[in-house]
Amino acid sequence: MRARFPLMFGAAIIGYFAFATLHSRAAIPGRPAPADAATIDACLSDAAKSKTDPDTCVGRVSSHCAEAATTDAATLECGNREFLVWDDALNRDYAQLAALLSSDNAKQALRDLEREFFVMKLKQCTFDRIARGNTLKAAASSTQCNAEATARQDLWVIQQINSLRSN
Repeated sequence: MRARFPLMFGAAIIGYFAFATLHSRAAIPGRPAPADAATIDACLSDAAKSKTDPDTCVGRVSSHCAEAATTDAATLECGNREFLVWDDALNRDYAQLAALLSSDNAKQALRDLEREFFVMKLKQCTFDRIARGNTLKAAASSTQCNAEATARQDLWVIQQINSLRSN
């Protein structure tokens, strides 16, 4: 019995660290999956290097995910995954842009723009859902609308950051 205790204890320690490692790599609810973020980041980096349109990165996560989706709920989740990546990036990039602004007027204009963008996106994507009949397919379409609008806003913010840095 005494000889088995160290073996069982060692197995328990290894199991704990294996679980902790796997758990730390899992997606956190409300946050983008690291692999999804890496997909978009790599696409944006490639677009910058090759001087091609970064708009080709919009939908990169959701389109690959949707190819494997077999239900409307799975398709909805694909749009959510895409949205989480771009929403996280947009928040990060808004902060970077705000940090580059020295004028209080410019900072206020950016805050106003953020609010207006949010309202416009909400109205547009709500219309998208309602016009399609408030079904699960309509929710998936609305989620995709939300992801695409957020992505395009982030691309605009990135363009502003690059423009201000080059001045």
